[in-house]
Amino acid sequence: GREGNRWECLKSNKTVDDADEELLKRYTRQAHETGRIAISFTDKKSVLNQLELTEGCILLNAGKVLFSDDVIQDIQMAIFASSERLTFNDIQRHHGPIFKLVDIAENYIKSNIHWRVEFTGELQRTEIPEIPIDAIREALLNSFCHKDYASGQSNEVSIYKDRVEIYN
Repeated sequence: GREGNRWECLKSNKTVDDADEELLKRYTRQAHETGRIAISFTDKKSVLNQLELTEGCILLNAGKVLFSDDVIQDIQMAIFASSERLTFNDIQRHHGPIFKLVDIAENYIKSNIHWRVEFTGELQRTEIPEIPIDAIREALLNSFCHKDYASGQSNEVSIYKDRVEIYN
């Protein structure tokens, strides 16, 4: 049917061998521990097949963008000096599997936003980000999930003095 013609269901230019095994192991472990999937890691081919991300030894596009490196999965990140997109203090570009890019971008944002400190009487202080980390991660994942991979455009993170923008 129609489902098979969606971009994510089409065969990619990558094979099971191109999938990042450590990333797949981590994903499988975390998803299994949280009850999202019932499978455990055995080997790349079996797990990717059980996740319905392969056709034979070929990764479908969804499997490619999640677990292998390709220039179509990239992120450009910048810190701007003011509230406008004029002068930047830093700019970086990375490509790779989506799960790695989300981690890179999350750490970049966490390192470049403001944190306040609360002293609660405990031995260690509590650091609270100006933007909840779960919200940052959700926005990053959504930007990759809803990206038009055929467009060739990068996902972007722009950090300004007064806001963070995440878009594709």
